[in-house]
Amino acid sequence: MEELIRPDYYKDENGADLFHQFEHGPMPIDAGIAFCYMNICKYLQRAGKKTQDLGEDIKKVWTYFYEYKKLVEIKHEGGGERDTDLMDIVLGEVDDVDEYLSVMIDSLESKVANIKQMHEGEE
Repeated sequence: MEELIRPDYYKDENGADLFHQFEHGPMPIDAGIAFCYMNICKYLQRAGKKTQDLGEDIKKVWTYFYEYKKLVEIKHEGGGERDTDLMDIVLGEVDDVDEYLSVMIDSLESKVANIKQMHEGEE
């Protein structure tokens, strides 16, 4: 597994970070899925642009992906508070969540490799 980033300064007074609040409440799980997905997109887009070091952005991509994966699996198993039909928008007609997540991992690995290759070419 990739190195993940979960700093203590995101924890509340009970030691729960935002990811925990999406997994166990009170934050709606659909909001957490969207939050993670958008952060994956953001850090892929900015990798190597805000700073020359890709490392932090790539760690953030994987941190948000593994939380996204966890939340999708919880949701698929019937857990979490549903706040909208967001999952229908994100997953569409997906029947096999494991296959969907596997395809997403492959896609992320490819995008990360391309970003690293482009960044190395600029040096």
